[in-house]
Amino acid sequence: MSIITESDIEQYTIEELETLGFLFLHEPAIAPAGEFSERQAYRDTVLVGRLRVAIQRLNPNIPADAGEQAFREVLRVNSPELLTKNEAFYHLPVQGETKLLKRKISPCA
Repeated sequence: MSIITESDIEQYTIEELETLGFLFLHEPAIAPAGEFSERQAYRDTVLVGRLRVAIQRLNPNIPADAGEQAFREVLRVNSPELLTKNEAFYHLPVQGETKLLKRKISPCA
């Protein structure tokens, strides 16, 4: 019986996401000084450029100020406890109707 390691799970997940059309970039490529830098510092956990694009792509008919408000709400999710923070973030799109956009949102979009 072989032992499954964290690395095995990570590699499997990467391969599965690639089969779904996602592009995987190794961390050094998107690091602050990387070839495709997407953050100013390592402490920046949210790739804000990607978040803005995703909000617009998933909600093409909302006003720009509503998209900006949704962007700020995602960044505002904050708690000293990781589990609480993850749960709050999870409930943003899964609630079905966002308080900000007042429209139905597919959690899998």
